[in-house]
Amino acid sequence: MIATTSKGYDRARAKIEKGFARWGEICFDHPWWIIGFVAVAVAFFSTFLPNMVVDTSTEGYLHPDDPARLVYDEFQRQFSRDERIVVVVESDGDIVSDAFLRKLQSLHHALEKIPRVDKVNSLVNARLTIGREDELIVRDLLEDWPSSEADFARLRKTIQDNPVYQSQFVNKDMSKTLLIVTPDTYTGLGEDNPSESKLEDFDFEAGFAESIPAAAPTTAAGNRTNREDKKGRFITGEEVFAIVDAIEAIEGEYDAEGFRIGLAGSPYMMKQMTYVLGMDMFVFSAVGILLISLLLLAIFRRWVMVILPIAVAALSLYFTIVTMVVFDLPVTTSVQILPSLLLAVGVSNTVHLFTVFYQAIDRGLDKRASLSYALGHSGLAVVMTGLTTAGGLVSFITADLKPVSDIGIICPMGIVNTLLFSLVLLPALIAVSPLTQRE
Repeated sequence: MIATTSKGYDRARAKIEKGFARWGEICFDHPWWIIGFVAVAVAFFSTFLPNMVVDTSTEGYLHPDDPARLVYDEFQRQFSRDERIVVVVESDGDIVSDAFLRKLQSLHHALEKIPRVDKVNSLVNARLTIGREDELIVRDLLEDWPSSEADFARLRKTIQDNPVYQSQFVNKDMSKTLLIVTPDTYTGLGEDNPSESKLEDFDFEAGFAESIPAAAPTTAAGNRTNREDKKGRFITGEEVFAIVDAIEAIEGEYDAEGFRIGLAGSPYMMKQMTYVLGMDMFVFSAVGILLISLLLLAIFRRWVMVILPIAVAALSLYFTIVTMVVFDLPVTTSVQILPSLLLAVGVSNTVHLFTVFYQAIDRGLDKRASLSYALGHSGLAVVMTGLTTAGGLVSFITADLKPVSDIGIICPMGIVNTLLFSLVLLPALIAVSPLTQRE
C-alpha cells in the first residue's frame, strides 16, 4: 500500500515537473508575448490606483462588524464625530490686545471658510453668559469689541475668572489660545444623507410630531440594516486630510512673530502617521534593496542578476498594492510589512531559479535547455514554499485587531503575486536577457 502510494506520488510529481519544464521552453520561445501580456495586465489594473484609500484612523483598528465599532459608529451618527483639529496660537505677551485679537478674528473666519468644516470654536465666538437681576443675557465674548484700555482690562478679567475659558481656550498666563476646528460628520453633508436636516426644511406650522421622520426599526436586524444603509457616509480620510492641508496653508499666511501657530488633534496626527507610513516604507525598501543588491552582485558578479530579482520583487509589491485597491482593501499600518516580506520572497524565488539555471549552463546546456531544466527542477519547490508561507500567514485573519487581520489577507495575496511574477515574467526576462555562462 505504501509502495503504491509512493509510486503515485512520484508519477504526479514527475508530471508536474515536466509541465514546469515545458513552460520554461514556452517562455524561451515566446518571451515577448508573455512580457507584453504582463505589461498590459499591470497597466490595466493600475487604472484602479487613484481609488486607493489610506486608513490610519483609530476606529480602523477594529473590524466593521465589531460590537464596539458598531456602538461607536452609532454614537457618531447621533452626536457627531469627536475628531477635532486644534490650532494653537502663541503670543510673545498677553493675548488680550487689539492687534492680536483682530488677527485671531481674521484667522477664525478664514478657518470657517474651509470646505467640509462644520464649525470653529475660539475666543472669537465663545459664549458669555451674564445674569442681571431677573435677566439672563447670552452673547459672544467679543460681540462688543473693546475700545479702550479699561475695556481690555475687563475682558482680560472676564477670561481669567471664567473656568470654561481657562480650560478650553487659553492657558493660565494668557500667552496661548486655541481654535478648535470640527470637520463635518458626513461626506456630502446635507446632500444625500437622510439623517441630516436643514433648518429651512422644517415645517413649523405642522409642528414637531409631523416633522420628525418615522422611527427606525428598533430590532437588532433593523438596526443592522440601518447601519449598512448608512455605511461609508462618514467624512472620508481624504476629505479630513484636505481640511488639514487647508489649515496648514492658512497657517503659512498668518504665522508670524508674536503670532506663532501650531497644529494638534487626531486628524493632524493621522495625516502625519500616513506620511510617516509612506516614508518608512520607502526608507526600509531602499535599504533592503541596497543590501540585497550588494549581496547578489557579490554572489553572481553580474548586474543583470541584480536587476532582474529586484525588478520582480518591486513589481510584485506594486501589483499587490494595486490588487488591494481592486478588492477595496484600504492601506493600513499593516502594509509596512509588505516591502520587506515580498522583497525577501521575490529575491529568494529568483535566486533559487538562477542557481539551478547556472548549474545547467556550467554543465554545457544551452540557454533554452537550462531554463527548462531550472523550472522543471525548482518550479514545484518554489510554488510549495510560497503556498506554505502564504498558508501560514492566512492564520492572521482570525486576529481581533483589523491591521493584524489584514496581514492574513494582504501578505498571502502578495506572496501569490510574487509567485506569478517569478514563474511567468522572470523566465521570459531571462530569455531576452544576455545571460550565457557565469563569469
